[in-house]
Amino acid sequence: MDNYCYLKGRLLKNLRESEYAVLNADDKKICSFAENTRAKILYFSLSEKVNGAYLLNDKIYWKDEHLLDINELSISGIHNVQNALATICVCKILGVEKQVIIEGLKDFKGVKHRIQFVCEKGGVKYYNDSKSTNPMSTVSAINTVKESAHLLIGGRDKGEGYEQLFSTLDATEKVKSIILYGESSEKLYKIAKKYSKKEINLVHKFENAIKFSKLIARSGECVLLSPACSSFDEFNGFEERGERFIELINGSDVSE
Repeated sequence: MDNYCYLKGRLLKNLRESEYAVLNADDKKICSFAENTRAKILYFSLSEKVNGAYLLNDKIYWKDEHLLDINELSISGIHNVQNALATICVCKILGVEKQVIIEGLKDFKGVKHRIQFVCEKGGVKYYNDSKSTNPMSTVSAINTVKESAHLLIGGRDKGEGYEQLFSTLDATEKVKSIILYGESSEKLYKIAKKYSKKEINLVHKFENAIKFSKLIARSGECVLLSPACSSFDEFNGFEERGERFIELINGSDVSE
């Protein structure tokens, strides 16, 4: 992570006076990038009024101008509010008109494979979050869904630590059970059993994990594929993994 931040800092350091940097004011490390760049700075924040876009009393502002309320966004989750704020900054830099920005934020339904609602069967909702290939994205996903979730985690380990992930999931009431699959499943199982008291299930193959989730999910709950790992043990990419999840949910492999 230190190297990652260093490289991002290099990018900003090389910007010219005519260029812009959009920074998250709520992250001190990111804010420190402003000290070493010649670029013009715009900020976004969930917690304070800044020179840029910010959230105040559940209302989204560009500087002192109210644009819309967060309940007008089509997608939920605090990370999507952050994305909306950053988007507003970029749009303003590009000269996009206010009404176009507002309509775009209201109409945007999200991207495929990122907390994508697939369908509801037997009162159980299915979400495809195959794009989440790191623990932080998985935490964001579980915080976004409203139902109690049977969480599918697994794939190929990217060398990230999962201790914080499972301890965070343990403290989250939304997690009904965790289903581990794929190449990293046994490693994840050992960590999960150490850091979480949730129901942990080990199912080696991806397709079997999907079928198992259907067996244990009950009406009013959801099944959330949010792997926290790469897909390269069984698939060519997260897109292929997500498409296979959709096929299994919509097809005859998962019964009504």
